[in-house]
Amino acid sequence: MILDQHIWSFIEITFTARPFQVVSPPLLLFCLQEFSTTNTNMVKATVYNAWTEDVALWDIIDILVESNITKEQAPAMAINFIKLLWVEHLDFKVSGGILLPHYNIFAISPTNNPSIWMKLRSTPSHTPPSSKVAASP
Repeated sequence: MILDQHIWSFIEITFTARPFQVVSPPLLLFCLQEFSTTNTNMVKATVYNAWTEDVALWDIIDILVESNITKEQAPAMAINFIKLLWVEHLDFKVSGGILLPHYNIFAISPTNNPSIWMKLRSTPSHTPPSSKVAASP
């Protein structure tokens, strides 16, 4: 109904209703915590290694094929997606000033399809469990 009328006007506001389009999905995939390192390169390598394991990589490829990416293109696009991820360290401290590092994991989506992006964000097989990857700098 809102889209059918297109322009809406009230005493205090006028707005235009347009269909929702995703030009570019968000870059933030998820946040990791409980690492014992503050080295972002180590965290990135851990995520990279987890995502390039066979099962995780196949899951990513299968998700990409659900979008407009062909079966032939999907493996290369999945590897590119993984290679281009980046990590940002967030300084979290708990009471007593004890450092509790958190990391935001970012990546550029190979598709603008929001449902595919959500699947990439939430596929547990390629989210490394922090207890397996805790390391000291």
